[in-house]
Amino acid sequence: MDDGEPSYMHRWTFDLGSGAVGEQQLDGDSHAFPRVDDRVVGLKHRYGWGLAPRGGGTGVIVDPGTVVKWDFQTGTQQIYDFGPNSFPGEFVFVQDDDNAGEDEGWAMGLVYDQSTETSDLVILDATAPGTDPVARIHLPQRVRSACTAGGSTTPPSEASAVCVAFWVTRSAETVTQMLVGQGWGAA
Repeated sequence: MDDGEPSYMHRWTFDLGSGAVGEQQLDGDSHAFPRVDDRVVGLKHRYGWGLAPRGGGTGVIVDPGTVVKWDFQTGTQQIYDFGPNSFPGEFVFVQDDDNAGEDEGWAMGLVYDQSTETSDLVILDATAPGTDPVARIHLPQRVRSACTAGGSTTPPSEASAVCVAFWVTRSAETVTQMLVGQGWGAA
């Protein structure tokens, strides 16, 4: 996010019979990069993921932040805090298998550590909010914060791999091979 106004988590409901639209702000903390399991986009869902400033509140995400998991059924949220110098990027949910429940799997994303100028690919157990990461893959240098999973427009496994490959190898040839291999273009 930039230095603009903070954004807040809202729920919109649509009554297809009457055409009425409802809007409800879900909490008072500022958030960014909200996501749900891609299998439930546009459907009723229980869980969501996003970023929030450390300590919550109305700040914008330009300072160190946390990853938040919301349970919209109970109205609760759990926090993954990676430390006072950590800047998490957009986290995505990866299901355990085709029959997995909505939160059965992992949340994964890149976390930049300002004190070491490095980034980690962090994998969290989606069913155990607030626990230590399942894995931290240390990258030899910083991965730009602009390198996220591409929002809902790009499959996370493809975009994240391309970003990591570019910033770790700094090789356009490697990235081009990955893009072609994923069907994104011709060599």
